[in-house]
Amino acid sequence: MTGAFVYGALYSVATITSSAGPLFLVLTVAAAVGRPAYGAGLSLAYGVDRGLPFLALGLLAGRLGAWLERVERVRRPAEVLSGSPAGCLGR
Repeated sequence: MTGAFVYGALYSVATITSSAGPLFLVLTVAAAVGRPAYGAGLSLAYGVDRGLPFLALGLLAGRLGAWLERVERVRRPAEVLSGSPAGCLGR
């Protein structure tokens, strides 16, 4: 069960697209084992963990917006400072 939970977490962070492929993999493993309850548990663990990052993002969206407003004040100086070495290398 823990493996399905971790697999869902890693896959949800790495992708934002459909997750039909990995879900079929989880169900295939469950079918190979031959225990429907185990397959249901794997699917539940994978599905819950697949949705957790999106739930967290939704809950923290307001705070993230406030943080981005503060960062916006120093964005231009940071761009100039970080781009200066690249500009010097191009000469």
